[in-house]
Amino acid sequence: KLEELISKQQEEIKALQDDNTVLNARLDAKANTTENLGEDIDELQREIKKCKYDLLDLADEIKDLKSDKDDLKDAVDTHEKDIRELQTEVEDLAECCADRP
Repeated sequence: KLEELISKQQEEIKALQDDNTVLNARLDAKANTTENLGEDIDELQREIKKCKYDLLDLADEIKDLKSDKDDLKDAVDTHEKDIRELQTEVEDLAECCADRP
């Protein structure tokens, strides 16, 4: 009877050791997954930081383009004014020439 009890205890110990081995393997897998997730999070944070810098660069470019647009609009306005003044001068010259015999 004692031998049967010892044998049963040894079987239970072996079963517990097997369970322990499985649980340790699962724990290692979760630890690896957690480590991989940590690396993924670090990589995503680097990408987010890069995107922020890219957005700041784009904002600067947009600001520069708006400034260029304003400069071009001012130049167009100036040229249109010059053209109107020249047209007035041409009309005045045409009237002056028409008045001559």
